Amino acid sequence: MQYPLIKRLFSDNTWDLLITSFNDSVNDLQQLTGRKWLCVEQAADRDLFKPAAAEERIIHFSAYGRRYPRLHEALKEFCAEKGLYYDYTTHDGRHPIVDSTDLYRQYAWHVNHSLFNISWPVELTNPQRAGHLKPLTCRWFEAAAAATVIVGKSPANPAFASWLDKDLVVNLDPDGSRQELLKQLNDIWDNRGPLLTNALKIRAENVHRWTWNDRVKRILSLLK
Repeated sequence: MQYPLIKRLFSDNTWDLLITSFNDSVNDLQQLTGRKWLCVEQAADRDLFKPAAAEERIIHFSAYGRRYPRLHEALKEFCAEKGLYYDYTTHDGRHPIVDSTDLYRQYAWHVNHSLFNISWPVELTNPQRAGHLKPLTCRWFEAAAAATVIVGKSPANPAFASWLDKDLVVNLDPDGSRQELLKQLNDIWDNRGPLLTNALKIRAENVHRWTWNDRVKRILSLLK
């Protein structure tokens, strides 16, 4: 939580417009600073996050950032048995040796070329960091804009269905036995064709409102 810093920076009239992308933090921020806060959801760069053709998706499963250890181990085993490629975060960002822009472009390429992307909400993988919030971070918008089939669990935030799509995430129970996890993964893999078709359909219907350009336009409209 960055509440002490936010209180120090935003409790006076230095800023005319205060905006958060986390809808369930609005009341906290207003009470903390004594100022009015608005919410405009996250977005994705449409030029960076765009679907690769099905035959070009050489990454079968990917997972970047937050990880659920038991499922991670089961997925490594599943991909090894099937001869599939599982790409996942292998280092932290504390000591980068390349520019952050380059890293982000590489990340976008990997998401675009993933068939499945494993995603978990912050409140599940890091409840201490999430606190009572259920944030909808930009990673959900990025994977959705790439029409990558998102597998895992969506944040328990009612705004997810309206900001993204209620059918966006293929639910996966990470707490089952090893055999149950492997069966779930096998079922998902066998159903990859229809799942990708659905991801592309959801993107086509919604990507116009998931872009940073659209987000900036809405913020500018609030200044009028």
